[in-house]
Amino acid sequence: MNKIIITDGNIILFAKLNNSLSSSDFKNRLPCTLSGLNEDDRYCFPVAKGRYDPMDYSTQLKKGFLTLEQGFFSIYMKNNLSKVPHIVIGQVEPESLPQLVHLPDRMNVYICST
Repeated sequence: MNKIIITDGNIILFAKLNNSLSSSDFKNRLPCTLSGLNEDDRYCFPVAKGRYDPMDYSTQLKKGFLTLEQGFFSIYMKNNLSKVPHIVIGQVEPESLPQLVHLPDRMNVYICST
């Protein structure tokens, strides 16, 4: 697994990317700054579409999952069962999960490899 940091400048989330084509493609774009907002159960950040592996799709999304779908990078805030499959590329580390509730509704995040 590849470790990354996601920060808005105040809150730091530690996460791991999966060993997959989709997460490797995302990691190759780092470091990057994304702007997004809280949409009920997830934070959504527009990103360019990249390479993906159909084996990375899941409809059962857990709190802290990092996903790519239809041009969006997302951080899931709670467990969710989706009708549309999403590409899971990683997960926020368990010790960082409590920080999710402190994130603002709109934010710019900086994402980098550690």
